Amino acid sequence: SDNVIKSSSKTGITQIRVSNEKTKSVCIKEYRYPSFLKRFLRSFISSPARKAWFAAHGLIALNFFTPKPIALFEEKRFGILKKSFFIMEGIFDCLPCYKYIHYKFGNPYENAAFLEKRKFVSCLAASFRQLHDSGIYHGDLKESNVMIRELPGTWDFFYIDLDRVYFNKNIILKKKIKNLSQLNASLPNYITYTDRLRFYRTYAGVKTLNVEDKRILKSIIQLSIQRNALMDIQTISYSDKNVNYISQRRKI
Repeated sequence: SDNVIKSSSKTGITQIRVSNEKTKSVCIKEYRYPSFLKRFLRSFISSPARKAWFAAHGLIALNFFTPKPIALFEEKRFGILKKSFFIMEGIFDCLPCYKYIHYKFGNPYENAAFLEKRKFVSCLAASFRQLHDSGIYHGDLKESNVMIRELPGTWDFFYIDLDRVYFNKNIILKKKIKNLSQLNASLPNYITYTDRLRFYRTYAGVKTLNVEDKRILKSIIQLSIQRNALMDIQTISYSDKNVNYISQRRKI
């Protein structure tokens, strides 16, 4: 149980240390299919584990960082998919983007961290631009799916949760805006409004914003607000003298 990172009705993630000179640990992601209909459909199309397997090889071939794929397993019964597993190399020297930002840039009064944050934001934006320029679209590109490895003076960005990664020579603007809004909505408040503008200018490769850039930024902000509102609605029901109260909180 100490090795279990996540367990839900749909997925399970376990990380296990191994005694190997090159590999310190392996991460096993199990895809579960509680619905028979989904199991049936996944028996005839690629399972999420299979999609993640091919996406990992594609990212590595295009010189992006992602945990090294080790094995793919699919368990079937009478030809119907029951479970699938994607086994990859564990990464110990990385932190999820939101945790790294909190740890590294949580003190707004530290001048050295402030200057380093500007460089970090620009490097992250450059990685996103390279991702899209290479024809890679990640369907859930929030900050928890970007792992950060700190190096002297720079950073490596590892992309994970790859079962919704697609390869297309030309990523349309709508999908780029969606990816940027996913990241923007999930970044903590330590990343200021100025940081976010710097991110976009680096991503777009512009110094000043024209009319089209402002239109794109407006779309990113609108989608970010919608995403935050959807994610942050909390419904709390409790009973007091046979009266139910529903409390909903929206954070925009």
